[in-house]
Amino acid sequence: MNEQLKPYVGVSGFVSKEQQVQSLEYADPLDRVEYRLAMGVKAVHKTQWLDIENKYGEDWYPVGEGIADVLLPAVGDELQVAQVFLEPEMLQAEDGDIYARMFMQKIISRTQPWLNGVQFDMLPWQDNDYRSLLDVVREASPDSRIILQAHGPAMNQLGPAGAAMELKKYQDHVDYVLFDASHGAGRGMDTTVLGEFIEAAKDQGIVNVGVAGGLDQYAVDNNLYGFLKKHPGISFDAEGRLHDNWRSDSNALNPRHVRNYLEAAVRVLRPIQLNKDR
Repeated sequence: MNEQLKPYVGVSGFVSKEQQVQSLEYADPLDRVEYRLAMGVKAVHKTQWLDIENKYGEDWYPVGEGIADVLLPAVGDELQVAQVFLEPEMLQAEDGDIYARMFMQKIISRTQPWLNGVQFDMLPWQDNDYRSLLDVVREASPDSRIILQAHGPAMNQLGPAGAAMELKKYQDHVDYVLFDASHGAGRGMDTTVLGEFIEAAKDQGIVNVGVAGGLDQYAVDNNLYGFLKKHPGISFDAEGRLHDNWRSDSNALNPRHVRNYLEAAVRVLRPIQLNKDR
């Protein structure tokens, strides 16, 4: 995590190649502002361990072996990420380590046709040492980038300095840390608080960081320019507000929301890049 990596703009909740191709077209200008697109595919306990549909449905969370066909193999530098959620009760059981390893091996095997990234969501990294689990990913998929979500409960529990100290032990095991106080709730982003976590992380030598929570076109336009100018090279990710669940019966990615969000990202990043090049 000490090596500076290309930052990403993330979109999560892909379930089809059609969504992938469309989003890659929208994201083409990102390369000119030295960012890459990250596409997240949900891989959670219920849909990938139990292989049953969850409450959000298959237009957001692919079920079972069908996850293998969600994306085409990467053609450029885009990140194609399995977003993993391990069931807390299973993790805490006596054989939790076995469960975690078997789950990760199952996910990597199923997504192998397109996988080049793994993100751990809501992993209780602040309470237990999961470096050996992260190494399972590194061994099974050595070219994949590993993203560790620094979620709201951990951030609240540890504070900026404490979280950075705890994350430091993972430096050799992950590639990006994603600070996400919302952890899927879609709440608005508090850039002041996030800035404190980013500064603390950088003080510990953690250079590849990202932020998430409540992002869409409007939040990017109104909240991120000053933040990214102050913290250049920060990745950012959006999910809930790019889906239709809040205003319709569909949970699918809305292509208009995705396009508007990516266009806003380029709009905000372009002047920062121009100033950097001068």
